[in-house]
Amino acid sequence: DWMNLEADFGYDRSTGSSLQFRDKGWRTTSSNPTASSGFMQKGSLDNESFTTSFSGAANRTFFNGLNATFTGRYVYTDQTLRADSASGTNIVVSDIETTDAITNNFSLGSQKQTIRDMGFFFGADFDYLDRYIFGGLIRRDGSSLFGAGNRWQTFGRGSAAWIASREPWWPAGDALSLFKLRASVGTTGQRPR
Repeated sequence: DWMNLEADFGYDRSTGSSLQFRDKGWRTTSSNPTASSGFMQKGSLDNESFTTSFSGAANRTFFNGLNATFTGRYVYTDQTLRADSASGTNIVVSDIETTDAITNNFSLGSQKQTIRDMGFFFGADFDYLDRYIFGGLIRRDGSSLFGAGNRWQTFGRGSAAWIASREPWWPAGDALSLFKLRASVGTTGQRPR
């Protein structure tokens, strides 16, 4: 009744393929029309991602009116991007959409990128007498995209609020049911492309 724990695991995958094909014998529309020798470009994309997270929140009341919530979270993501391509000209036999039919200007290309991210979050929020609110959070992020000398970055935030309309001396009564003053400061960032 005072602690919540949660764990998540996710797997995402997207794949795609492309084909640009101008068959042998395709008639051109230039000022000197000729029959095309053919052109083909094929490609494939594969994006695979694993995400794991663990989080917890604990609630506690101290000193008759100080409610506290402590939170923590760990997140890990492993993403792999793959792409392959092949192209060329001069198709030997028409109506064949495989790269085996290409005889000239053959070009192959491929790339693979692996991205790993890890993050830790620790926070605490306090509410005293349902009108004085304080909170803070520290976040530590690591990413393979940050560069060798800066793999880890730290971000934080802090906030305070006062709900003056809940004070016993509040003069406005029902005319102004909620009056809240709030201040916060923090840092944020995002990983590069």
